[in-house]
This record gives sequence, structure tokens and C-alpha cells, in this order.
Amino acid sequence: MTNLDELLNGESKNVEYKQMRPKDYKKYIKTVVAFANGDGGNLIFGIEDHDHKITGIPEEKLFTEMDAISNVIRDSCEPAIIPDISIGEAEGKQLILVEISAGMQKPYYIKADGMREGTYVRVAGTTRQASQGELRGLILDGEGKSQDSIVIESNPLSEQRIKNLCRRLTAAARRNAKNSIEKKAVKSLSQATLQSWGILIQKDDKFYPTYAYNILCGDPIPDMIYGIQCAVFKGKTRSIFVDRKTYEGPIDKIIDEAYDFVLRSIRLGANINGMAREDVYEFPIESIREMISNAVAHRSYLQPGYVQVALYDDRLEVTSPGMLPAGMTLEKAKGNFFKIRNIGLANALSYMNIIENWGSGIPRIIESCSEYGLVAPDFMNADGDFRVTLFRNNPIESVNPAVESVSHSKSDVSNANESLNKKILEIINSGENITTKKILAELNISDRTLQRKIAELKNMGKIERVGGKRYGHWIVKK
Repeated sequence: MTNLDELLNGESKNVEYKQMRPKDYKKYIKTVVAFANGDGGNLIFGIEDHDHKITGIPEEKLFTEMDAISNVIRDSCEPAIIPDISIGEAEGKQLILVEISAGMQKPYYIKADGMREGTYVRVAGTTRQASQGELRGLILDGEGKSQDSIVIESNPLSEQRIKNLCRRLTAAARRNAKNSIEKKAVKSLSQATLQSWGILIQKDDKFYPTYAYNILCGDPIPDMIYGIQCAVFKGKTRSIFVDRKTYEGPIDKIIDEAYDFVLRSIRLGANINGMAREDVYEFPIESIREMISNAVAHRSYLQPGYVQVALYDDRLEVTSPGMLPAGMTLEKAKGNFFKIRNIGLANALSYMNIIENWGSGIPRIIESCSEYGLVAPDFMNADGDFRVTLFRNNPIESVNPAVESVSHSKSDVSNANESLNKKILEIINSGENITTKKILAELNISDRTLQRKIAELKNMGKIERVGGKRYGHWIVKK
């Protein structure tokens, strides 16, 4: 059972409150089913859900209510869900704690409503009926199959088509190899390998494509729209387009096209090392490619929609349809653990040297941004999507022509930036063990602004970090 103090911190994706057991059992069984279909969760009886006031369960009703809750869950869910029910106490009042574990026999549903109408999922702290795509994904999850393994039986493959795909993927693997040694080590792809990865399925002496096969070729998937949409926006919202493109086709081709679109759209600077000039983009380009590749490889191909790559004045966002797979959390993803949603695609993209070790993408993006001096990236897993955001060190300042009284010339902005940089350098140089916290205490700026300025000064070679993140400090380079 989760620590009670944590359960009292408010409702969330994994916690829901009920003041009492509703007469309509479906009002809480929906959430029980949703927890079992997801990462598990806790229902707390004895707390008002609208203002989180602890009302408690009368002591004389405590065990009767516990038995009733247990019986309803057992009798109304399919497959059977076995809750862990216990008593908790807060503010001198008794609570009923119902813990539901993540299920292994998905999908779970309300028996009386049937699988189609009675399956529910948990999204951003709310319970809602599963969409057709989500239900299909739960069925595959319960069968231990990946989403891209669905067979398209209406389209048997010729031997020549299979050979063409093998040749194309082999050529891509050699083209993406880092050096001549790796290129020589690439083994030609075979039909047998495609079968072992679940990209091809053999039935009655015929070969049929799976979703993975069609995605690799850029061929249509029944009732599905997929591809990559790229856009540059003026400002920090989607109100004004500056540029946009939609890419559809073989998966490796559209990854390259989206990657090139971003490189054309972001700023390029230079570092001078001795007599050599080194071009430097404002984002670590390996992270850009990682974000796009992972979004395409790990998205849900049961939910129609495009991977979206959006560049704003202050950030770069890559959004993919489908949240993290059931059983996955952001904490796990940041810790080098990842549940593969599309095993065939992951195998093919790894073979082509487009993605590296499974599950290491998010940690590498975090590390690259830290080394680059950027603010830590943001990860969102909600509302049916997964999004990775990188923040620009020097956001573009969009001027509103209707507010001339507050507009500034480029020289004014430059002078202000130079003045702030100078103040930060003076503070760092004023004593020993100058931390970010000490700098903030001296300046009237936000924490994010300071992080941006620190990264800027670091990239300019004016300051360096001594010691680790927790106990280290900044010094001015001589």
C-alpha cells in the first residue's frame, strides 16, 4: 500500500477520492477498471473529491462498507480484479483505502456493459471510456503483442517486394554507419530476419505485411493517418505560421526530412578554436534527431494522427500520438527503462543506426542539454500524447507593433543583456563558492532567466562549474 501521506496530497492519475460509496456502483468501478488497465492506483473513501475535505467513514459502517466495496469489485469486473483494501486514519477520522494493481490480463471492463462500452482508462487524473484505438492497444498488451505486429491480410507480398525492402534497409544501415569499420560490419538484411522481428508473417505459404512493414515502406495502414508535420510559429503560440511541411513516406526518409527542416529553421552560430571555426546550432543536434526518431518509433499506431515538430520563439516541441505505454512512467523512462510499443519498428530502426539502445533516448536527451548549457528539457505525458520540449537559451523577442511605447531597439536589448551578464560575472567573482541560489538572491530575475544567462556565459567560455550539481559552484575563467 502506498504511504498514506502521499495519498493525501490530492487527486492525480493514480489517486481518486470519494466521500462515500456511491449508490450507482459504476461511478467508482469505472475508476477501478481504469487503474487496472493502466499503472494501478488508489481509491480513498472518506474524502470529498471537490475540495479534498476529510469527512471519514463512520466507525460503525467501516467493515460493512469494506465488504460491500470488495464484493462489488469482484462481481462487476471482467477479468476479475482483486483489490487490496485497508483502513487508514487522518485527522482522527477513518478512511477506506482501496489499492488496485496494474493488471496482466488487459483489457479490464465493467461486465454489465461489455468490453466495447465498459472499458475505461485513466488520463491526467480523470477516468474516461477507452477509444477504439486504446481498446485495441489494451487487447494487444494483454496478449503480449506489440502494436506494429498487426497483420494486414488483404495484401499478400511478392518475393520481389520483400527483397526490395531488405536492400533498402541494408543500404540505409550502411549509409548511417559512423565509420568504415561499422559500415563493413553491417550484414545484409534477409527475409528470415524480417520474420524474426515480426515485420513479416507467413500463412499458408504466403507472406503478409504487418503494420511495421507498411510503416517502413510508407504504405497505407487501414483507417490510419501517420507521418510527420513540421511547423515554425511566430511567438509562443500556434496563432501565426511562419513555415510548415508535412512529410509522408518510408519511416527513415521522413525522419531525415523532419530533422533537416528543424536544422534549417533554428539558429546557427560559431565557436572559434584557434584558427578553426566550428559551426554550432542552438540545440544539440543529436537530441533533435533522437526526439524525432523516438517519436516515430514509439508512438501509438492505433491512434490516427501525425507526429508534430513545432518550433516557437522560446522552445522546440516534438509531440507523438499516444502516451507512454501502460506500466511506464516518466521516472522509469528517465532511468533507462522503457517498454517498447512497436518491437518490429524498433528492431529495424536500430539496425539502420537511427535509434540506439532501447530505452536510453530520454536520459541521453537530458544529458546532452545539460552539457550544452540548456535549461533541462520538459516531458509531458497527458491528454493522449507524449511531448518532449527543449528550451532556447536566447528566446526570440517578438515585438507587438500595437504597443510602440514598450518596444526596444536591438541595441537596447543587447545593452541590457550585456549589463546583466556583467552583473552575474561580478557576483561570481565577488567571493568563493558562489552558487546559483546566491546569484538569485542578488538579482531581481527569475530562476529560468538565470539558468539561460548561466548557459550563455558558459557557452561563451566566461565561466565554468567546479564540483558536481549538488555541491558545486561557479567561477569566472581567467
